[in-house]
Amino acid sequence: MKRALPRSGSNKLQGRCYKKARKTSPGHLAEQIQQATSSGYVEGSSEGLGSAPRQQGMYDRPAMLGENMGGTGLYLARAPSGSFYKAQNVVINQPTMIENAISSASRNPDLEVLMPYTDPCAYVDSSARHPPPRCHPDTRKHIQKKLTMAFDNPDRQFNMIWLRGPAGTGKSAVAQTFVKGSQVLGRHGTSYFFSRPRGWNKYITVVPSLIYQLPDPQILDQSPPVQFEKLIIHPFLTIQTRNNGRDRILIPFLVALDGLDECESEEAQCELIDMIAKAVRDHEDLPLFWLICSRMEEHLQIAFAEVAECGQETLAIDAECRDDVERFLRSEFARIRSKRRNLVPATWPSESDFGIVARAVSGLFIFGSTVMKDIGSSTCANPVQRLQVLISFLENVEQIAATNPLEALDLFYTRIMSDVPETIFPITWRILAFFTYMPEPRYIDDSPPEKPRSAQALSNFLDLDQASFYTALRQLHSVISIPTPDDALATPLQIYHASFQDFLLDPQRSGKFFISKQKARVEVLKSILFWHESDSVQFHVADSRVCFGGPCQHDPFPNLKWVSEGNRGTIATLILEYARDRTVCWRSFEDLDQNSSEPELLPLCQQLDYRYLDLGRDAGFFVNAFLSWVLNQVWAQVSLGFILLTSFNMRTPRVDLSAQSPAMI
Repeated sequence: MKRALPRSGSNKLQGRCYKKARKTSPGHLAEQIQQATSSGYVEGSSEGLGSAPRQQGMYDRPAMLGENMGGTGLYLARAPSGSFYKAQNVVINQPTMIENAISSASRNPDLEVLMPYTDPCAYVDSSARHPPPRCHPDTRKHIQKKLTMAFDNPDRQFNMIWLRGPAGTGKSAVAQTFVKGSQVLGRHGTSYFFSRPRGWNKYITVVPSLIYQLPDPQILDQSPPVQFEKLIIHPFLTIQTRNNGRDRILIPFLVALDGLDECESEEAQCELIDMIAKAVRDHEDLPLFWLICSRMEEHLQIAFAEVAECGQETLAIDAECRDDVERFLRSEFARIRSKRRNLVPATWPSESDFGIVARAVSGLFIFGSTVMKDIGSSTCANPVQRLQVLISFLENVEQIAATNPLEALDLFYTRIMSDVPETIFPITWRILAFFTYMPEPRYIDDSPPEKPRSAQALSNFLDLDQASFYTALRQLHSVISIPTPDDALATPLQIYHASFQDFLLDPQRSGKFFISKQKARVEVLKSILFWHESDSVQFHVADSRVCFGGPCQHDPFPNLKWVSEGNRGTIATLILEYARDRTVCWRSFEDLDQNSSEPELLPLCQQLDYRYLDLGRDAGFFVNAFLSWVLNQVWAQVSLGFILLTSFNMRTPRVDLSAQSPAMI
């Protein structure tokens, strides 16, 4: 059986049938009957009944690419059929024909093996990315034109482009827009959109996610470079060899990697560059066009400097960029006027106020986007008043923005965080800390537990009720996508841009709002141990002995703060399985600073009822990570106590009892 690579845009067909209906004009009836009464089915063709055959031109897709190009690995089979199949001597006067063609789609079984290694959230059309960043109309036209010219030019100099720029300059928007354009042309090969805040940055998922056909399931046990060569490069070389003897395929397919700097390690980022560069260098006629977008990190600049085959484009904050951002701001103000017309006058904002906003934003798209989200937020009662409050702040940062827009953005983030009331901020900090530093299960088991990602699951894991959760996040709608209560069970919190997370994790930038990894991990472990203890008192029995995680004799976790009868069991199971996972609980103690005293965490470890722990395979992590940390903390306290006692004895004046009278003695 011939295999074909998946086709762009066919994700809608995945795992189900699709149906298309269209009217056929009388003028085409003879052609319809002729095709319907013949066995004119061509293997690999997706053209519907009544389509005239075409000759393959220079810009047509090669036949060997089949009809699966784009990501699903589906095989479409259609038998000759139709209302006039095998009919003879048929005459119909003035007909109006409505054709219903149903094609059954079956998934390539190899994809079932591939699926655990992929990250569908990082795909261009992933619902998890909705709404994705897109270039506003009439912005970034220059860079879009340059990329399109390179993509379409058969004599292009480079098959690999690095699009670089500072944080917040719109690289992801350019990548998304360019990829969607390639889909319209039927030339989107595959893409991966990294996101560190959302956890879509695991190196192990990148290559499998780029693969849409799996010739050898065992290949997934090999290194990413081997996967890359065998699963991406080799199939396209095969296509090239079979392409009717032509020397090269002139029109390539796009492969896009956005946010490479957010991949989990510098080593992984550089290895991806090396893999792609080697493919471009060794196979210059390979029908792939690579677009890699990232910040201008030093290690990436060094890596790309060694790749002579890679072109470079920079998204600079220049006059053109400032003009683009001004267009975006005017469009957003117009949208707010239209949406809130009962509150906003038609002349709002004044040109002077608009000028203050534009100068403060200073060509930084993410700054402009965050400001407009703050003004137009659904939680903002009056956009006009909100803008006036912001104007005084923006006037103060205007001079800073002119020389360093990112510093001005940090000041804006500081202002947003300062709006959170001090009495509520500890809860806000916990939510942000957990969202940022909750450890991922480390894939020791075949089916690792899910992290409590959804907003409602996270709220319950933090032992917060619905009101406390939403109150703590009320001031952060401009930097975090917060689902409504109706969507909270299925939808996670999402930071709009990595620059906000970078701000929170840098003490020099965020000051008192800084989220320390040590402190955050301690808070996570305190919650995990809380759920251990909560579960242990529920009388679990397995194999005639009491153990954590065994069958519960009554409803699990009756003290959950935000659940309904319909989802209590789902949330309880999610929390339980995550908390009991050995790579999350016991092994997480390895990540703590062994020299840091944690007086709030240690008592919880000492109070844990160890009778309810069924360690099993967890014993190694329990001893080497958990007990090691506990003993180190206890020893530190004993040592400190000894030092203090010794110091006290040395400083206490001695009393010469011999000099005292017997009565005093």
